[in-house]
Amino acid sequence: MLKRVALLCAAGVLLGGCAGSEPKPAYRGWTSVDELEPVNDVVLVGQPDPTGLLRYKQAGGEMVVDLRRDREHEMGVGFDEAKFMEAAGLRYERIPLSGKSFTADDVDRFGELLDEHRAMRTGQPLVVHCGSGGRAQLVYAAYVGQRDGLSPIDTVDYAIGLGSDWEPGLEHLWVLSGGDPEEVPEFEIPEDEEEN
Repeated sequence: MLKRVALLCAAGVLLGGCAGSEPKPAYRGWTSVDELEPVNDVVLVGQPDPTGLLRYKQAGGEMVVDLRRDREHEMGVGFDEAKFMEAAGLRYERIPLSGKSFTADDVDRFGELLDEHRAMRTGQPLVVHCGSGGRAQLVYAAYVGQRDGLSPIDTVDYAIGLGSDWEPGLEHLWVLSGGDPEEVPEFEIPEDEEEN
């Protein structure tokens, strides 16, 4: 109980008010661990909010990987994620990157962090986020493609299967995966289904 109170107090201090303070409403992420849909032992999401991070910690989560660039941090999201994570007792890692220029070294670093997370045996998935979830999908697809020796088209198809639909990012993934930059195919991206 004392640990829960400490987490809520940390949240209140870092949000600039009491533990019941409402965060700015501009989040594109999730607010509950129940909303997360893991792909194997990873969740690929948009910007989390403080409530989602606290619930992830309470469920046994230990590490979050942030792919947002410095510029995105400067624009802000209503709270200082690094300070918040430290106060909440979560491990916070950053791999700042662009969806159309991330490197093999970025993918390798992601793989190292995923291995470290797996070694923790928390029972919770590793949370990987950017602003909207798109870069998280691309980097994870690049990791899977590299790990499993997928062809460039299979790597891109895997990313599309995760929900990636940003053509410049998919084209970059094609080239990063060994595809010919002069012969980028047209990718078959499913159209969003209209809700009934």
